[in-house]
Amino acid sequence: MKAPNDWMPEIAEVARKCYADAIDPQLVHRLGTDRHKLGAVWSGIPPEQRAELFEAACWDLTGMVGTTTQHDFVEQMTALTKLAEELRRVAGTVYGFYGFGQRHLDAMLQLADFFEAHVKKVSAYAGPWITERNRGDPFVRGYALYLSDRFSEILGDPRDKFVARIATVAFGHSVSERTVRNWRTGK
Repeated sequence: MKAPNDWMPEIAEVARKCYADAIDPQLVHRLGTDRHKLGAVWSGIPPEQRAELFEAACWDLTGMVGTTTQHDFVEQMTALTKLAEELRRVAGTVYGFYGFGQRHLDAMLQLADFFEAHVKKVSAYAGPWITERNRGDPFVRGYALYLSDRFSEILGDPRDKFVARIATVAFGHSVSERTVRNWRTGK
């Protein structure tokens, strides 16, 4: 795909950079050229913060993590915890048998440590990414929550209307301001 020449002037410089480095150049193109839906968004952000927020909006959607329900989250974390316990049990049992040596034992224990650390880290961070029930596309919701966090961090305000417009362009279907606000506040 050839780099477009029709970038919105407010974000042209950062859009060219993001486009050159993009895993998904079509996303960058949509976010950087849709004057109708996003012109007011990019011009409504103070110039000194535009580049950082545009880069956040160009976040790689292919590897994005969506939201999950509380039930599914607990189920996943329980499975990882049980897997770590089973690895420790099996490591102690097979050490010395079947040609398993110290390096095999160490590898199994390191994997168990990794799973336990992952459960602890993910459980501490969960926040708005965990919901009581499924509400809309979990990847759109995850993207909107991520952008809301970035807007809040950079501008001190989640700017639900801006996030909704950006998500609408990024995913190609309508996301309302009210929906973003409800996702962000857990309603």
